[in-house]
Amino acid sequence: KYENRKTVKKVAVCGGGGKSCIPEVVRNGVDTYITGEVDHMALIDAKECGLNLILGTHYGTEALVLPYLKKVIENHFSDVSVFIKYTEEFSK
Repeated sequence: KYENRKTVKKVAVCGGGGKSCIPEVVRNGVDTYITGEVDHMALIDAKECGLNLILGTHYGTEALVLPYLKKVIENHFSDVSVFIKYTEEFSK
């Protein structure tokens, strides 16, 4: 078990699969990165960079924000209907 004992000072969040963002996260001085999922090599890269990595599952990290995004889009575009997969039927 890898444990980085540094104090958390800068956090980045990416819903879903956030592997591709790790280089940018590191370049921007982030010490803790919350995302849904990454592969084994990304775990190794994060450890080598001293990056705290919190994985909350792909679905779990996207499902939190989707209802909010739906509201924002529908409030700004009254003629647009947004449907969230897994939670709503597309029959509206």
